[in-house]
Amino acid sequence: MASLQIECPKLTESEHPTKPASGELYTVFYDKDRSWYRVVVAGVVSADMVSVYFCDYGDLAVFPADALRPVPSRTPLARTLPPQAIKARLFDIKPLHKDWTVEDCLRFQELCVEQQFVGVCKKVERDPLNPTEPLLTLELIDTSTDDDIYLNKLLVAEGRARLEFAP
Repeated sequence: MASLQIECPKLTESEHPTKPASGELYTVFYDKDRSWYRVVVAGVVSADMVSVYFCDYGDLAVFPADALRPVPSRTPLARTLPPQAIKARLFDIKPLHKDWTVEDCLRFQELCVEQQFVGVCKKVERDPLNPTEPLLTLELIDTSTDDDIYLNKLLVAEGRARLEFAP
């Protein structure tokens, strides 16, 4: 990150890619915190907009295609370092419907943000959306109280999820 903050401001606007493609690694300047980040193009939204995945943090965003810059050649580690964000899913549950609702996502965020968990990795697979990346299946356990709280079981009990392999 430190080398990106030094080298990326030296890049010119003319260095943006002319036809960014899904899966390609670039850098982008994020105005909200005034920092440069590594991103992978997740998809081309239109001729002038792209969806990007912040590969070291796990966030998605949409940017103008001309906001993308190449990873500077003077930052070899930034070119070769594997993504630091690893996709994961909760063990043994699925959303009640086709996908998680906004309310379900907010509840999960409420349960997880700024919390510490014991994580038990149950399985490592290939991400179906990007087969070159891993997808972890985790059991997250809140051990901050006398009784351990398994997040997957809590979401089922709250009616937000169903067991993946119901008996």
